[in-house]
Amino acid sequence: MADDQQLWGKLKSGDRKAFDQIYRTYSTALYRYGYKFSKDTTLLEDCIHDLFIYLWKHREGLSDTTAITPYLFTSFRDRIIKSLKKRQKTKLGEKEEMKNHFDLELSKAQSIVQEESIIENKQMLNETFTQLSPREKEAVYLKYNNQFTSAEICKIMNISNQSFSNVLAAAIEKMNGKILK
Repeated sequence: MADDQQLWGKLKSGDRKAFDQIYRTYSTALYRYGYKFSKDTTLLEDCIHDLFIYLWKHREGLSDTTAITPYLFTSFRDRIIKSLKKRQKTKLGEKEEMKNHFDLELSKAQSIVQEESIIENKQMLNETFTQLSPREKEAVYLKYNNQFTSAEICKIMNISNQSFSNVLAAAIEKMNGKILK
């Protein structure tokens, strides 16, 4: 956290090396997160580049942060959603919007396991993801794949702590129900 705060402060003061380090450190994770919203690699690359161009141009006016990752994920998520909305040229409610965009699949590396019983469990778990809503998938992804805190996830997803708790609890209940059957 202190390192993030110092690195962010250097960025804000115009340190190009700090900017480059932030880009190198976070661009791949942002891309993977964005891929859950859209498989359009050009769109994702454009959104990442637009985000970092914005950060550099507006560095002096950026708010302070002690954690860079949630700050970037929040900004990146907003950019993707705006770009997708622009493409659709229709106004969808947020629930419909998220339904059409966020998709989570377990990575191939996660599903390749040596023991047969573990493979079966992974397949069953993967099947349960198809039954989760897009918001549930996103909450699970942010919580368990990226280890964000609840407060960070609430900020990224732009929901209240109670809503996040409800979404995560519903996802876990669905997964438990499917696995325990």
